[in-house]
Amino acid sequence: MRGLASIAVACFHFSVLSSSPIGRFAHAYGWLGVDVFFVISGFVIPLSLHGRDHSARDFPKFLMRRLARLEPPYLLSIALVLAAWQLSTLAPGFSGTPPTYSLPQIGFHFFYLIPLTHYEWLGPTYWSLAYEFVFYIVVGLTFASLASRPSLFTFGVVAAFGAVSLYAQHRFFPASLMVARILEFGVGVLLMRLVVDPPWAKVQSEAWLGLCLVAVFAFGNWAIGIAVLATAAAIYFGKDLRLGRWAYVIGGFSYSLYLTHTIVGGRIENLGRRFGDGALYDTALLIVSLAVSIAFAMVFSRLFEAPFRRLSHRIA
Repeated sequence: MRGLASIAVACFHFSVLSSSPIGRFAHAYGWLGVDVFFVISGFVIPLSLHGRDHSARDFPKFLMRRLARLEPPYLLSIALVLAAWQLSTLAPGFSGTPPTYSLPQIGFHFFYLIPLTHYEWLGPTYWSLAYEFVFYIVVGLTFASLASRPSLFTFGVVAAFGAVSLYAQHRFFPASLMVARILEFGVGVLLMRLVVDPPWAKVQSEAWLGLCLVAVFAFGNWAIGIAVLATAAAIYFGKDLRLGRWAYVIGGFSYSLYLTHTIVGGRIENLGRRFGDGALYDTALLIVSLAVSIAFAMVFSRLFEAPFRRLSHRIA
């Protein structure tokens, strides 16, 4: 599911100017891959903590594992963004925006602090990593105290963060879908409770999960609501499926593809626009951009992501 979500996001970015039916569909709905990511994280991270018998004193190691796993590839992708931006200005007929980044802007990308500044993200996907990072902090600090209590307390924490995000959205980010995105993590967490709670507690877990899904529909839109509901259903009813090695391969390069697809495939897409148009050409250009991006992501994952994945596993 992670792999398919990252492919959807890549197709969304590659189809901005597409005139083909496939491209228009990808641009209309591919962005929902981010919402799928948030539900998956909300489910998987607490499930992992449950398996480790996580306690509050384990939070520093938990955060170290997350940073060791995710931060180095993210920072390397930023370096690639800046290098590609500089090289693009050397291309004949360059008509894009010249490099305008600053050292403070780059520095605030560390630990995903850009939302607290007036700077813009250097990559179009980085904003979602800030949501993920905040979620890691919250779940790492609160999980131990909530895991032993009824799911009502988990729902209460989700509702409290939803209320805080509602204020922040109206005050600072009125055009965003912050509330819906926060609640998507909550759907994942409550779904995890439904899976691990004893049978006598499942009715309560189902009720709170249902309320959280209704809130996602209310604060998001129908597309987000359907995507979140479908993701939750797929996780719950398909959690025991064994899909084989191909699923691990696709999931294995999903983070690398998410980080780098605009750097590689975006350049191919922009270059290809100079040489043709039409629905068939746009479809072919989308396929080529995606294929090259996946190939690059597989290499990036193997060389630059896998070593840090192994490092995070060694932080026991």
